[in-house]
Amino acid sequence: MTADGKTLLTAGADRTVKLWNLSTGKVRHTLEGHSVHITSLAVTPDGHVAASGGGTPVPTGMTKLLASDREVRLWDLTESKLRTRLPMPAAVTDLAFSPDGTLLAVALQDTYAEGKKPLPPGEIISRRGEVQIWDWAGARLVHRIRDESDHRPLVVPTRIAWAPSGQSLAIAAYPYPDVLTRLRLRPTRHGKIAA
Repeated sequence: MTADGKTLLTAGADRTVKLWNLSTGKVRHTLEGHSVHITSLAVTPDGHVAASGGGTPVPTGMTKLLASDREVRLWDLTESKLRTRLPMPAAVTDLAFSPDGTLLAVALQDTYAEGKKPLPPGEIISRRGEVQIWDWAGARLVHRIRDESDHRPLVVPTRIAWAPSGQSLAIAAYPYPDVLTRLRLRPTRHGKIAA
């Protein structure tokens, strides 16, 4: 929902973002362009820009892979049109704008079988996940968070949320649903972000 409480955004398997006028209950605009299910939406605190991304489940035996158009789309809600696209290396599982609206955190899942597609029934897959932090207005990736541990499965971030201060990011991940990572972010003197 936008900050003024006048517009509700919805998205899903129809691959569109719909802007609903809450006073009339009718669709004001339909934004098109994704080639996969839209599973994540976020709106800037000022309500002027929305981000959308996702992935479509592809059944492969006993598991599902995510087909992805490998992008986050940024929509100008004032003009109801596409503003820009951010390239992604995998399917989007969640999106969150920082409290000041300058940064966009993107949770990603890349699930694949080592060189085998389609995946035979019962075959084990590899899951890789990461969170990217973007200066979305400048279309610039400023930080990447990955779990590259050799001692446990690579985790897949499923939900992300900024602290009200904008200095921390909480990351919930699979296959450890009871583990929540709190990441403290700090700007460096070169305008980058360090974790």
